[in-house]
Amino acid sequence: MKKFVISFLVLFAWTTMVHADEYDTMRQRLVDYLALGTYFDKTDKDVSTYQTAVDQQAKKIWDSMEKDPFTMGYLWSSYNKLRASNSYTPETHISSTYNNIRYMARAWASPASLYYHNHDLLTDIKFALNFMNAYAYNAGTSRSGSWYTWTIGIPEYYGKIITLTYDSLAEIQLTNYESS
Repeated sequence: MKKFVISFLVLFAWTTMVHADEYDTMRQRLVDYLALGTYFDKTDKDVSTYQTAVDQQAKKIWDSMEKDPFTMGYLWSSYNKLRASNSYTPETHISSTYNNIRYMARAWASPASLYYHNHDLLTDIKFALNFMNAYAYNAGTSRSGSWYTWTIGIPEYYGKIITLTYDSLAEIQLTNYESS
């Protein structure tokens, strides 16, 4: 019986690996890289020093996050111009806001972090993504100003956030975020 169970588990693991979606595999490798996952020794001094710095920055960002952004019009007061006006294009504030969310997502996704899979942090990350999608960055956002920031900077931060939190996002959120 023991051999049967072991054989079944080996066969199941092999079948799962063979049928794993290529994108799931790539996404997991990127999560491992960004969040110091599988391939990093959490007891290594350099890794723990780096993770402590990420945790401290994530906490500072999280603590300063606006809890009523729809009233204020921003998530962080330093980046309070998320909408275009006649004299201002918002791309640097949108990019910086996503960079802050990225820090929070990295701390949430890192097994070495104090905030690893912290429910409250994930709730605030999702809230921030939903706010940005509804208020500042979606398919209808006017994109004037810095080509680099709109085409490279914002999508890079955005992509990393989605990658780090992918398994915790609802299908509707992923669909909405894909169209941004």
